[in-house]
Amino acid sequence: NVGAKLVNTVAEKAQVLNNFFSSVFTDEDLSQMPNCVKPDIATVLDKIKVSETEVCEILKNLNPSKSPGPDGFHPRLLKE
Repeated sequence: NVGAKLVNTVAEKAQVLNNFFSSVFTDEDLSQMPNCVKPDIATVLDKIKVSETEVCEILKNLNPSKSPGPDGFHPRLLKE
């Protein structure tokens, strides 16, 4: 444990492990998270025009043997 004290019983060992994992895996306070998305991004994205033809062409040209992109979607999933 932290004090370098030797523990012998199952209960003491369990307590040492519990204390350790409780200190490592605690919930973070997410109430003060910074706003990472700038409000003007939504306005820019709303102005992008995408046609059904463009989407179909891109999907048609996907290589299903490639690995997933940054979005995590596998090309095979999108193509089939």
